Amino acid sequence: MGNSNCYKYRPAEGKIWSIVFNHPLRLNSNGKYGRWTRRSLKTVNPKIADGFVNEMMDLLSHKDFWKGENGKLMAEKMYSPVVASAFYDSILPEKLKDNESIPIRENLLPLPSSDDGYNKILFVGTTGAGKSTLLRQLIGTTSENFPLITTGKATVSDLEVIVAQGNYKAVVTFITKSMTELYVQDCVYSAILKALKEGEKEKIFEELSENKEQTFRLRYILGNYKDKKSNVKRSCFFDDDESDVSEKSEDFLFDVEKSNKINEYLERIIQISSQLKSIPLDEESDIEKKSENKYFDSELLYKAVYENKDFAFLVNEILDDIESRFSLIKNGVLRPIDKWPLYWEFETNNRKEFLDSLSVFYSNNCRLFGMLLTPLVQGMRVQGPFYSESLIEDFPKLVFIDGQGLGHTAESAQARSIPQKLEDMFDLVDVILLVDNSTQPMQHSTLTALKRAVASGYTNKLIIAFTHFDLVQGENFENEVDKREHVYKSLRNGLSNIEKDLGPTIIERLGSDLSERCLFLECLNKNESELRDRTLKQLRNLLKHIQKKTKLAYIVASKPQYDVDKFCDGIYSSIEKFRMKWDMRLSGIPTRNYSVPFDSQGAKKEHWARIKALNRRIAEFNIIEYDYLQPVGDLKSFESEQISRYLDESLKWEVREPSDEDKLKFIDAIKNNVSRELGESIKKEMIDELMEYWIQANNYSGMGSTKLRLRDIDLIYDQVSPLMKKSANWHECVLKIKTMVEESIDLAYEATMSKSTEIPEQPSNFIDWNVS
Repeated sequence: MGNSNCYKYRPAEGKIWSIVFNHPLRLNSNGKYGRWTRRSLKTVNPKIADGFVNEMMDLLSHKDFWKGENGKLMAEKMYSPVVASAFYDSILPEKLKDNESIPIRENLLPLPSSDDGYNKILFVGTTGAGKSTLLRQLIGTTSENFPLITTGKATVSDLEVIVAQGNYKAVVTFITKSMTELYVQDCVYSAILKALKEGEKEKIFEELSENKEQTFRLRYILGNYKDKKSNVKRSCFFDDDESDVSEKSEDFLFDVEKSNKINEYLERIIQISSQLKSIPLDEESDIEKKSENKYFDSELLYKAVYENKDFAFLVNEILDDIESRFSLIKNGVLRPIDKWPLYWEFETNNRKEFLDSLSVFYSNNCRLFGMLLTPLVQGMRVQGPFYSESLIEDFPKLVFIDGQGLGHTAESAQARSIPQKLEDMFDLVDVILLVDNSTQPMQHSTLTALKRAVASGYTNKLIIAFTHFDLVQGENFENEVDKREHVYKSLRNGLSNIEKDLGPTIIERLGSDLSERCLFLECLNKNESELRDRTLKQLRNLLKHIQKKTKLAYIVASKPQYDVDKFCDGIYSSIEKFRMKWDMRLSGIPTRNYSVPFDSQGAKKEHWARIKALNRRIAEFNIIEYDYLQPVGDLKSFESEQISRYLDESLKWEVREPSDEDKLKFIDAIKNNVSRELGESIKKEMIDELMEYWIQANNYSGMGSTKLRLRDIDLIYDQVSPLMKKSANWHECVLKIKTMVEESIDLAYEATMSKSTEIPEQPSNFIDWNVS
């Protein structure tokens, strides 16, 4: 059965056995080797599991197998593949890609799954809707100022909260040095543009202090601008975190204040701008602006700035300054790779010490500017007894997931799709908690998220929480019911706006179904003891509902059929919509003939710098979107919504049509499969397989480069969204999507036919120490 350092493990709800052991090559939260590790043994047979445990104990006793490629090869010959994999695959690799933040957190602090009796809740909503405020109430941290809340745009990184008994644990992952360099370059470049127009340091600092997307705020890390003459720092008018600054922090502040180099950086930016005033105008510039200002943003100027040695020296010095701020971290273990921090890990049984240690990674307290690392955080995962005793009696097995709000900028608030990373989470969670401000009509970003959830078949996961309900006031409201009806009307109006994309069938279903899954919440910013009874009751019911959430079963007697010609026409229509939108973005006008009147889908011609920024992120970092410019998400949205509408309206059953309820569940299962496959397929074809063309487009620079880049991007879109129906590309495209839908129908049908012999899902790597 194993010993105290290696044994088989299975939670009460689990079926598949795992192995738990002290890994001799993995650092624990104290920076010492011997991390407890759980990995699946992929068997339900306890005797087979015992055999694997004995093999692992033997492997753990042979140190010569632990390191080096030869040792690994010898172990793979001697032991079962599942044992060798459990040992070697759990070691964090030395080299990671720029976007592998989630795998790092998963390796160090795994999320539990349904196998462990847990359910996951994803918070989705617009900036300022109150997602983080609601999360505070559910995890019982309102009085402790965690997580951060402000009047808007507070959350810019991922936050995952695992509710579990035992110690408080945290893993914080950071953006890479190369991504940080990109953000710093953007900020310095914007500051140089401002310096070309005017020399006032305070206004130049406004551009330097944060990027245009307001997701990277240099002032948090390096400090505020301080006018030497007046000896007065800039105010922090937009920061709402009023948490106390400890005496220990005050000591740091004195040293940080002395090391503030903002004035020096601004002077050097002004010097660089003076070197660039001889740059001539070029053809890519906005002609209308030439008479307004002699100096403006152009590809020629961009090239001159990025080739300027002083610019490169300044960016590198700021990077060094940023890196030095990590030395202020005193608790926990900070692991670097190539000298740049990869992650920070901490564990303690002291709640106050835990939250105090975390504050440097999530705070926006203006008194701490110059020592905060908040902008560098890519994701934060915490675990501990985070729950409100006033809301629930029994210890809840829940995971809460929060991230950046939708519509973080004015432009992104009108996006046609949502970030792909967020949409991918729909498939991994049990509840999608859509948070909206009840004092205003449902916003475009919220409706887009709602539409994407429905089109992807996740309607049954949706719950809508209307916040700020206490502020819904007016003489036209006779009672509480009138107020609720007024707020719910905004949802119904919103549904009518998306009916043209999803069709009347699904909208009719939603109209009656969602009414029972709406919450109307008041005064969430107050402490638990001050919450109104009706809000407490709704929050309690919400938690009970989430904990009882189960997968829906359905029964169908036969596979449905569909009209291939009608289906193909719908796909072509979705491709045309995508190309119209990007025609407008790239050229500002239609560049080809369409089968229907031109519709820009609300898009406008994009500034060359935004297209360049998207291109650079794809070519250099494999990041597939920039703010609201989301070509993969846009094409997926248009195609999946057309498929969703078709499935709702056109499937025919030959033998016996199932009940309406089973039919809807079956169709949702098809949409789930299509959504997963479609996003991966488009990303592979548009980005991965055509990366050399994205790199080529990104490498253009100087005069004439904008036209060449736009041409190449349009050619890329020709490959994945062809408009010529007689072309080989079109036939390949429609065959791929048709096959995807047919296979998804088969999968959904096979699932209902094999429920009795269903293979259990693989368990997570989460260890619940309360399992005997």
